[in-house]
Amino acid sequence: MSYKILRTSARSKKVVVKFDALVSGIRHRQQVTCYKSDVDHLYRKWLAGLESGRSDLRGKKISDLMPEYLDSASQTQRPIIYKRTTHICSILVDMIGDRVVAGFAPADVEKLKWRLTTDHREWAPATINMYLSVLSAFFSWCQKNGHYDKINPCQGKSIRHDNSRRIYLGPQEVADLLAKAQKVSTDFYLFVALAAKAGLRRSEIVGLTWDEVDLDRGIICLSADRTKTKKSQVRYLTPDLVATLTKQPRDTDRVLDSSASRYHWQRIRHTLPDGTKLRLHDLRHVYGQTLYDSGVDISDIQHLMGHSSVRITQARYVHHHRPDLGSKVQTLDKVFEINGNNHGNNSFGRGVSADSIRG
Repeated sequence: MSYKILRTSARSKKVVVKFDALVSGIRHRQQVTCYKSDVDHLYRKWLAGLESGRSDLRGKKISDLMPEYLDSASQTQRPIIYKRTTHICSILVDMIGDRVVAGFAPADVEKLKWRLTTDHREWAPATINMYLSVLSAFFSWCQKNGHYDKINPCQGKSIRHDNSRRIYLGPQEVADLLAKAQKVSTDFYLFVALAAKAGLRRSEIVGLTWDEVDLDRGIICLSADRTKTKKSQVRYLTPDLVATLTKQPRDTDRVLDSSASRYHWQRIRHTLPDGTKLRLHDLRHVYGQTLYDSGVDISDIQHLMGHSSVRITQARYVHHHRPDLGSKVQTLDKVFEINGNNHGNNSFGRGVSADSIRG
C-alpha cells in the first residue's frame, strides 16, 4: 500500500490522504478526504480502477480529448477568448496530439517549451506562456474529468519575465489623439474615447450594445459574460461621452461600427519613446493613471477599472514612472544652493542632524 495521511480534521475526524501508485510505468497520484477507517478500502478501489477499469483512459491521446475539452471551454469562455483557445489548441494538437494523456509528464512540457522557443524565435515570452496556459487548462480539465491522476505537468513551467508595460501620456497628447480620431468619424472617436475616458477594454467597446448604456444615469452596465473578471461591472461616462452617445444613431443594437477601427488606429497612433507603438489598451492604463494622479482613492480606481483586486491596481499605478516629475526635482538646486562667498552659512557646513533627516 502506498498512501500517506497528510492531516486530520479535529472537527469532522476525517483525514486528507494522498494516494500514490506506479501502474504500467506511469505514476499516478490522487488526494482524497475520507474517514480513517475507509482509507484502505478506497485505496484498493482506486488502484483496481487504475489496473483494469481505467485502462481505456490510459490509452487516450491528447488529440482524442481535445475536441471534448474545446466543447467544454466554449460554454465558459468569451467568444474572443475561445477563438484564441481554439487556434492554440490546433497548434498544440499538431505538435503533441499523438501523446498519451496519462503519460504526459513535466519533462514533456519542457520539450514543448523548447520547441516553441526555437521554432518561433520572434515570439515574446508572454506568447509562449499563453500556449502553456492553454495546455495547463486542458490538463486541469482532464484532472477534473478523471483522465489524468497526477499533478498538472504545466505547473511552474511558465517563463519568468517582466511583462509590465508602463505608459505615460500627457493631457495634451491624449487630447491630440482624440482630435485625430474625431476627424475620422464619430464611431471611431467613441472607439478611442471609451478607452481613454471610461477605461473600457477593446472587446467591451466592440461588443457594446444600447441595452448596456444608460445615458440618464451616465453609466454603462456590463454583464458578467462581457467582462474579464466574469463579474458584472459598471463604467461611468463623462459629460462629453454622454453628449456624443446621445447624438449617435440607433440603427442597430451595437453602439458603434468598429469594422474599420484597426485600420484607423494604425494611422493615428504614434511611436512611444521606447520605440514601441501605442496600443488601444494603453489608453485604459492612461485612464487609470490619470485618475491616480488626480488624487482619486486607489480603491475607487479599482472599481472604476473593474480590477478583481486592489493589489492589481496598486501594482500598476502606485509606482508608475512619470516623466513630468523630473522637472519638479529641479527645485532642489535652489534649496541646496551653496553660497560661494560663505560656505559656513549653508546647512551642509553646519551639519545636518539625524532628527532633521528623519523629518
